[in-house]
Amino acid sequence: MTGKLSEEMVELLLAPWRSSPRATGLEGKLVAALELYDHFPLDVAVTGGTQEANTQLARALCGLGNEEEEEEEEEEEEEKSEDEEASDDDEIEISGTLTKVFEREGKGQVKESEQDDNKRDDPPTENQPIVLHPKSPMVLHPKIPNIRIWTIPSLDGQNHPIEHFDVLVVLTSVQHQDNLSGPIMELRDRDQPLFLVRAEQEWDLVQEKLTGPCKTCAWERMRARQMEIERKRLAATAGDAEVPEDVKQTLLELREIGATMTTALPELRKKAFCQFMVDVFRENRVPKLLRNDEQSLLSAGLRMDKLRPGDIDQNGHLFQSRDLTNPPSRLLSALTALEHLRLDLGVLGQTGCGSSSLVNSLLGLKNQDERASPTGVTETTMEALGFPHPELPNVWLWDLPGMGRVGELAPSSTKTDQKALSSSPQPPSPFPPMSLTPLHPLCDVYILVSPLRLSQVCVQLLQSLSAQGRMCYLVLSKADLMGEGAVEEVRRWSEEALGRLGLKHTTFLVSALHPGELDFPRLQELLCSALTSHRKAALVHYVVELLESEVWGGKDQADPCKLQ
Repeated sequence: MTGKLSEEMVELLLAPWRSSPRATGLEGKLVAALELYDHFPLDVAVTGGTQEANTQLARALCGLGNEEEEEEEEEEEEEKSEDEEASDDDEIEISGTLTKVFEREGKGQVKESEQDDNKRDDPPTENQPIVLHPKSPMVLHPKIPNIRIWTIPSLDGQNHPIEHFDVLVVLTSVQHQDNLSGPIMELRDRDQPLFLVRAEQEWDLVQEKLTGPCKTCAWERMRARQMEIERKRLAATAGDAEVPEDVKQTLLELREIGATMTTALPELRKKAFCQFMVDVFRENRVPKLLRNDEQSLLSAGLRMDKLRPGDIDQNGHLFQSRDLTNPPSRLLSALTALEHLRLDLGVLGQTGCGSSSLVNSLLGLKNQDERASPTGVTETTMEALGFPHPELPNVWLWDLPGMGRVGELAPSSTKTDQKALSSSPQPPSPFPPMSLTPLHPLCDVYILVSPLRLSQVCVQLLQSLSAQGRMCYLVLSKADLMGEGAVEEVRRWSEEALGRLGLKHTTFLVSALHPGELDFPRLQELLCSALTSHRKAALVHYVVELLESEVWGGKDQADPCKLQ
């Protein structure tokens, strides 16, 4: 179907491929890249202040305000008695404030975890606790998946090298900003994002607690650092050697960093993944004799849990190819298109099978509603009708015209034509070819509907669409007309019949008039959970077909510059 992306997005997707030769195996490489990106985490380092100040900044990055903090503190007070009796586990899960988490760590109450470090496939929600890892304080962003926020004491380059993190957020002030000119230049050379946040109070930048007899000493050391910074500024002014303007950076306020990062983090994650793929390809071009595999980016990715153990073996062809990363905007534009691609779900079946009623039920509508797809006792759906899903963004349901409509029949042929048809040999075929008409534009996913029991037309459509690589769901409608014992019997018989044909598909028996009964809730749940994988598959098909038609369509397979 047309219009799956806006014209601007299509041009953005095609621009990096203009004047490029045909890429072989692009579909498989794009599938592998999307799978890697699906669990690739963005590592954000928070540093520059005291432990408490860094914790407060990390909370701001997570979008946790004062009201949420008060609610969490109240909940923690209620569970305080239970926490005191509980023994220390291998991994501590805390739903309270990050400040409490780090206090527990400082008291030695956190033990080393033997479980998966980040569990990033299931990001924490509002009802899930934040998981802390003891060796290096890290939390998962509670609202944006695959975002890891680390709090580190300082940028010493040894215990916490800058290159281990994708984004750096530094707590500083106007007076201390000049001390960051070195790290700023280093980060800009690597095109690594940096955000500077203004400290609310000067003592938030002291790297030690202002308690006990050392409080005065800490204040004196901080004052000495400020005086040294001021002397450097005066010396630079006297010598007309000002700090370059490109090194200076705007300081963000603590209250605005949460909204700023919430908007920027998804885009930063895409860019970090693309840069990682580019760096891996460049590293692999170095001869093996000159490479240190233990210090390679892939090994570092495994240690930092950016890659899974099987990713390197399964996607070796991707790391050796530059089809998606030369230029990097190829992969970046595909990841951007994935967020905006319209996913088309087509509902198709024989005429009168109840597909229109099923569309309305999936939309949460009744047949009598004003915005519902028209239904009736005669042939009603004459052309494809599209409906945006009210809750799922960029998901459209299409009510497709029924197969075998009487309105498509032509006038009866003459006797001569009938004799010619009867005399011509007709090869026996229990499954004649079944193809979609122009009234049935291609969708990304199909819900095939057959009333009461499995039909030959439904099996033909299933075979044809599966051969095209389209995902299909098989639905037997009007199941409310069956008896109580007939539902399971029909389900068993249908799956056995499909199994004999080599088709492994789950059969859903539903009643569109009673959406809360039978298999309809399970069908809805399965559709929603599989939307991400369906969208990725749809993007791969769409990109390859778009490149074939718009970029490579007029190009010959052979190299025109090569002598024959």
